Amino acid sequence: MRAPSYAPAMLRGYVLRYLAWMAAGASFDEAGERLPVLLRRAVTVRARSAIIPSRFETEHSADEAHVHRLAYLRALGKPAPDPNQLEAVRADFERQRDRRAEDAAGLRFAWRAAVSLAAITIAASAAYSSVAPRC
Repeated sequence: MRAPSYAPAMLRGYVLRYLAWMAAGASFDEAGERLPVLLRRAVTVRARSAIIPSRFETEHSADEAHVHRLAYLRALGKPAPDPNQLEAVRADFERQRDRRAEDAAGLRFAWRAAVSLAAITIAASAAYSSVAPRC
């Protein structure tokens, strides 16, 4: 049976990045503020869909970092074999962490935003120059 997808391909890096920040000790608000505003809700909803089952699968649900490491592994589609062993989950998290996807997420959004802004500026300039009064 295939693991459920907690994030579509476009949001995957952002969800992983958000969960990694949470595993490092950031609060929901701190981690959310680091996300692009336009993607914040979509990312947090998908991350929480991995956090909630992770909280119920371990006896250490009070340990937020542990729960978020489990959620990260779940979002990767590689759940931890024994979610109750803190050190094993930490080692598995560090070994399987997808830093390339996390890093690419921020760059990808910044690049797309810059290109979109440039395209809008060029289109607006062209539209204005075609209707501007000639003196």
